[in-house]
Amino acid sequence: MGNIYQCVGRYAQEPYIFKITMTRVYCIEELCFYIVQNADILDEHFASMELVNWIEDECALPELAKKLKGVLRTSIKPESFVRAILEELCYIDEKEMKELERVIRSGRLLSSKQREKVLADYFLHNKHYALAHRAYEDWLANNEDASDEEKAAVYKCLGTVYARLFYFTDAAEMYDTAYQLCGDEDSLLHFLYAKRLELDDKGYLKFVNTLPEDFPLLVEAEKLMEKALEEYRKTETYIQLAGLDKMKLSKRRPEYEEISAWYVDSEMDAFRDCMIE
Repeated sequence: MGNIYQCVGRYAQEPYIFKITMTRVYCIEELCFYIVQNADILDEHFASMELVNWIEDECALPELAKKLKGVLRTSIKPESFVRAILEELCYIDEKEMKELERVIRSGRLLSSKQREKVLADYFLHNKHYALAHRAYEDWLANNEDASDEEKAAVYKCLGTVYARLFYFTDAAEMYDTAYQLCGDEDSLLHFLYAKRLELDDKGYLKFVNTLPEDFPLLVEAEKLMEKALEEYRKTETYIQLAGLDKMKLSKRRPEYEEISAWYVDSEMDAFRDCMIE
């Protein structure tokens, strides 16, 4: 069972927006959750009077705001600011607090190059693919002197961005670039996955025939794709879509139209969220 948190203050009419991640929070509990989940990207800009004023005005927490103003007068270190907020709500215990402070301090010591990569990874992990794409492209433009291994890691992530948007041709190109830079077998596997998804059966067979007989990981990639397909067929999503197909062929056409329209709308909403910039 998860922890139970007491609700404090009120729900804000206007959210606080963290511009670095384009995240909106509407109450102090959401702020605490944001802090804990994103400790590695909190910097000195996090501890601000703008946030203090939002806590006081929108969350109706003047005592906490007063305490935070005192913190700002003595330190702009984000870990001091964070401790004051989380302690007020008893959100985590002291052991968790010390680990959180360690993560924040480690994040502050990152170079600009490392911080850019961490932020881009944040966007990718949270399915903000348009923001992730731009962040990775900016990283490549700003870090031409980076090592091949560093560049390969970014190209691999770009491949994942494209793959999740179903741009498999572009994904394959990114994975291939990553492999050429550092010879990472996982990048090669992902290159083969992307080609398999890009092409139909005939096209993929033609592609495979252009490769050397000893081309690595071909057999393994095919086995892993088959395994992934088998696992997908067991998922709730596949079962629901298969049910829709049966409904379409039955006399339940009106019901099929209604459910399929809802499904399409929900998928379009999810796609729009991914593409927000």
